[in-house]
Amino acid sequence: MRRERPDVVLMDMRMPKLDGIEATRRITEVDAGQAVVILSAFDDVQMIESARRAGARACLKKGIALPDLVREIRRAQAPRPGLDV
Repeated sequence: MRRERPDVVLMDMRMPKLDGIEATRRITEVDAGQAVVILSAFDDVQMIESARRAGARACLKKGIALPDLVREIRRAQAPRPGLDV
C-alpha cells in the first residue's frame, strides 16, 4: 500500500537496474494520474515515444534551463481530465 504520493516524479531515462521507461510504466500502472517527468541525455525519438506511451507527461533533455524545467514540472502537475483525482 502506498502511503505517500509525490507531486511529480523526476525520472532518469537510464538507470543501472531498471530503465526510466519501465519504471514509469510500473508507476503509472499503479496510479495513472501520477505525474512523471523523464530527464535524458539523449534525443532518441523512439525512446521519447516509448516514455510517453509508458505514461510520462514530459521527456526533457538534461541541461534544460532551470526556468524551462520549472515550467515543464508545473505543466506535468496540471490535472488531466479523467486521470487525476
